[in-house]
Amino acid sequence: GTFIANTIGVFLLGAIVGTGSSDNFYILIANGFLGSFTTFSALVWESQHKLHKGNEWDAILYLIFSVLVGLSSFIFARFVFGKL
Repeated sequence: GTFIANTIGVFLLGAIVGTGSSDNFYILIANGFLGSFTTFSALVWESQHKLHKGNEWDAILYLIFSVLVGLSSFIFARFVFGKL
């Protein structure tokens, strides 16, 4: 759920940045649509839930993996769409 939505969201954000879209388009899509599509609060809640259940390593790995995959997705999309 959240992991996939966040990964798709940062990929789309990278695509928008890569295409050099106008400021108004960026603000509308990045802050409006993608801001509500990807939720930091859900990431934090899921991590906290894992911690509360005693799964410390699951929580830590989930956070690290989410950030690394998200950053990689953004960079990849920015690279691909910047070349178009």
